Amino acid sequence: MRLSTLISFVTPHNGCGLHVTAHNGRTACALVTGLLTAGVLSAAVDPGLLALVPATTQLISGVHVDQSRVSPFGQFVISQIQTHPGDLQKLIDATGFDPRNDVTEVLMAASGPSVNQGGLVLARGSFDPVKVEASATAKGATIQNYLGTDVIIGANPKGADANAAHPGAVAFLDNTLAVAGNLDAVKSVIANRPNTTQLPQSVLAQVNALSAVNDAWFVSLVPGTTLLPQMAGGKPNAPENSNDPQSAALQAIVQSSGGVHFGDRISISFLAVTRSEKDAQSLADVVRFISSMVQMKRQENPQIGILATAFDGMNLTTSGNTMALGISISEQSFEQLAQANGAKKATAIRKQ
Repeated sequence: MRLSTLISFVTPHNGCGLHVTAHNGRTACALVTGLLTAGVLSAAVDPGLLALVPATTQLISGVHVDQSRVSPFGQFVISQIQTHPGDLQKLIDATGFDPRNDVTEVLMAASGPSVNQGGLVLARGSFDPVKVEASATAKGATIQNYLGTDVIIGANPKGADANAAHPGAVAFLDNTLAVAGNLDAVKSVIANRPNTTQLPQSVLAQVNALSAVNDAWFVSLVPGTTLLPQMAGGKPNAPENSNDPQSAALQAIVQSSGGVHFGDRISISFLAVTRSEKDAQSLADVVRFISSMVQMKRQENPQIGILATAFDGMNLTTSGNTMALGISISEQSFEQLAQANGAKKATAIRKQ
């Protein structure tokens, strides 16, 4: 695994992460990116949002947004947005919707088998559906009423299939609740809203526990190579007998969860359930190898040096078929990683 991949994994970046639209992800992506970059402060998960998550969900994650501005990193992100507002400012101007102030919580869910399939974004906040619809239709979107709820269907870009099976869509279930995803997924949420979704009790227990102590969190029932394909050398479906120890160790992960807590130090936790005790030990060995590789290269650039310091104090344990990892980075160092990663991405975009 390249160290640049590791740096990208542990630092914030632009983009939705979860692919929720087929052809015109721009509007939904701008919305989601704004929601995620607002910052977070831990609280219990919103039960109203959780009730809308499909029972077939394989990956669920959440971000608390409402009190983000009190965290140092939240203030940093807001300052960056104000300096480089980009698409977010266009969204605010067109719709009156400012995710820095108007959103309290976001949930993301994917049904798999790939985390890029069946993706949904659910947001609690304060919305003006009429104004958003007017802005969307002015840019070529269409409105379809489904079971009494208006669904905004994004226009396909020039050259795209006009009969796309899974166009991107956004719907406001009321003035406080928005859902974005492909059209079929959004319609499914609308149709099932009267019925409370019941995720497996084991998943609900993890969601409630993690959301109560973290600012951002996730629970995954997909293999490690699907969750972290970049760390598996871009091989999300690596065979179980892979000769690559890293891919094999990630493939052995059958469930995982984790969270991030923002403060003067940013704490990152990760828990993996593997197929066996031996697999848990192998996964821990991979983490130790990555740690040693980072530490050996700590003098090469400041970003690697920051990661090396974090790995110096990592807490890595195994128990039976589980592996737990905890690391922390000072908030100022995390800002440096975010700035460096953002600058690298901006340079890459300019070269395109």
